[in-house]
Amino acid sequence: MIFHFIHVSLILFNLVSPDCVDMGYLPVNIWRADLTALKRMMESKMEDRWLSVDEIGDYLGIKRDTVYKWINEKGIPAYKIGRLWKFKKDQVDKWVESGGAASDTTDQK
Repeated sequence: MIFHFIHVSLILFNLVSPDCVDMGYLPVNIWRADLTALKRMMESKMEDRWLSVDEIGDYLGIKRDTVYKWINEKGIPAYKIGRLWKFKKDQVDKWVESGGAASDTTDQK
C-alpha cells in the first residue's frame, strides 16, 4: 500500500513520469529523495483544498450560523458547489485582513 502511495505521489509532484511507474522502473535517485520535502509538498497541496462551512467556521473561531450570515450579509468569499458552500482559506484571509469581517453584533464561538 505504501509503495502505491509513493508511486502516486511521485507522479502527482512530477518527480517521475507515469510511464516509468507503469513499467515498474523508478530512477535510483528517486529512492534517495528527501522524503521530508515530499511530505512538505503534500501538506502544501492539502492547504490549498476547498474548506467546508464547518471548517472555515472552526478556522475563524465563529459559529456555523455566523458563516451563513457572513455569506448573505458581508460577502465573505464563498462558492456554492451543488448545495454546499466552499471556501479558499487564502481568499478568506485576505477578506478578513481588508476589514470584511469587521465586527458589528455577530456572535462568536
